Amino acid sequence: MKILLEDPTLAGMAKALQTGSGAPTRFDAQSEAADFPLHTPLVPWISGDAIKDSVHKLATHKAVLVTGGTGFLGSYVLRSLCLRPEILTVFCLVRGQDTLTAEQRLKKVCHGRGLLSTTESSSSDTRDAWFSKVVVVCGDIAVPKLGLVEHDRKRLVDSVSVVLNLGAEVNWIKPYAALAAANVGGTQGALELAAEARACHLFASSITASAGEGEFNTGYRHSKEVSEILCKQATNELGVPSAILRFGDIGASKDALAAGAAEALPESDFMMILVRSCVAVGLYPDVSWAVSIMDVNGLADWTSEVAVGLPHADFTSTEKDIKAKLIAWSQMWVWIDGMLPVRKCPYSEWKRAIERAAADGVNIILKLMLVLPMVEGYLVHEGTVLARGHGAEEAIPSVGADWARSVAQAIAKQDNITFHGADAAMPSAGADRARGVAPARAKQDHRTSRLCVSSMRSRCAAALQTCIRPGVVTEPVRSSGGTRHVAM
Repeated sequence: MKILLEDPTLAGMAKALQTGSGAPTRFDAQSEAADFPLHTPLVPWISGDAIKDSVHKLATHKAVLVTGGTGFLGSYVLRSLCLRPEILTVFCLVRGQDTLTAEQRLKKVCHGRGLLSTTESSSSDTRDAWFSKVVVVCGDIAVPKLGLVEHDRKRLVDSVSVVLNLGAEVNWIKPYAALAAANVGGTQGALELAAEARACHLFASSITASAGEGEFNTGYRHSKEVSEILCKQATNELGVPSAILRFGDIGASKDALAAGAAEALPESDFMMILVRSCVAVGLYPDVSWAVSIMDVNGLADWTSEVAVGLPHADFTSTEKDIKAKLIAWSQMWVWIDGMLPVRKCPYSEWKRAIERAAADGVNIILKLMLVLPMVEGYLVHEGTVLARGHGAEEAIPSVGADWARSVAQAIAKQDNITFHGADAAMPSAGADRARGVAPARAKQDHRTSRLCVSSMRSRCAAALQTCIRPGVVTEPVRSSGGTRHVAM
C-alpha cells in the first residue's frame, strides 16, 4: 500500500507489479537458466553421423517445425515458408483439445489477418493453396517437451530439419516468474527437440534483450535473456546450430489493411497504442523521437529465407539485431497529415492531455499509461541514434508513406472517424464519448494522483489483462505457440 500511495498512477503500479517491491533487484540470468537444464541426446549433434543425418533430411524431407504460428509474425512466416517450393511440409505447434480444433484455431487466426480467404476445411481459392503444406500438431510451449504426445514427437524427430522457435507469451507487465514456463521452458523444449532431431534452431528474441541493466527491466525482456543463454548452451554443449534473431517493432501488413482484414491492425503493438492515444486526445507531441518499424511481409520472407537458406555453419548462437531503418516520429505524422483529427503540440501539453484522459478512464490511454515510461525511453533512445547519423540503412524493409496512410485509414474506420483535413471541425464531445474517447476540456485537473487509490487499482487490474509487445496482437489465453492474442 505504501508503494501505491507514493506513486498512485498506472505507470507506478505497473512498475511495482514488475519488481514486486519498491526497490529494484538485479536479475541473474545465468542463475535462472540453471533451472532449465538441457538434456543431452543419445547421439550428440556434433558427431559426424548426426550431421550426415541432418543433411540427408534437409535434402529429402524438407520439413520445418514452427512454434508461435498463431502469433502476429508467426502466421506470416508460416505462409512464407509454405510458398517456398523447396519446402514440402510445415509442422505448426498449436494448442488445442485435439488436432481438428487446433487447426480451426490456426485457420481462424490466418483468416483474420487476411492470409486465408476462409476458415473452411477446403477452399477453391488459389490464394489458400499454401495452407495445404501445413500439418498442425497439438502441443503447448508452456508444458515440458512442448506438450507433445510420443507419436507426434517421433514424427517430428524423424522429419524436421529446422525448428523456428517463434512462440512466446508476450507481456510487458508480468514478472519473469509468470513468463518463464512458456518463454524459457518453450525454448528449452524447442532446443531439446532440435538436438534430438539433429535440426537447426532459429530463435525469435527481442531487441530489448540487448538493453543494459535498468533499461526495459521487464519480465518479458528477462525471459528472452535467459532463453538466449540456453541457445548458447545448446550450441556449445550439444552442438545444436542455433540462430538468435533480436526482432524490433513489426508493422501491420499493408495488403491486409487494404483488404480490410479483421485482425490486420496489431492493436496491442505499442506503436498502435501510442498513435491511437494521440488520436484519442487530438494531439501528438513535437519531440525528437524516432521509430523503426519493419514490414511484416518483408520480415516474414527474410526469416523464412534465413531458416532454410542459411548454412549450418552460420548458426552460431551469435545475437543479431533485426531492425528497419529509423524514421523520425514527426515523419509519420507528415505522411498521414489530414487523415486523422490531430495536431502537433508541445510535449508538456500532450502529456497533460494524456493524463486527463487517463483520469477519465479512457481505455486506450489506460493501456498506454502501463507502458509509457518504457515506450518513451525507447523512442528517445532511437531518436538519439538517428540524430547521430546511425540507423539510416537496415537490411529489413521499412514501412513508408503508403503503409502509414493505410494504418490511418484503418484507425479511422475502426474508430468511426470522419475527418477532411486540418480545417475540419474536431469530433464533438458526444461523438467522442460514444467512441470511448475523452473529449478535450479546457479546465480539468490533469493529475491522475487525485483518483482514489482503490479506483486506480481497479482500472489497472482491468488494463493488465492486455498483453503488449511491439508487433504482436495478444489475448488473455495462452496460445499453443505461447504468444497471446487479444481483441481490443
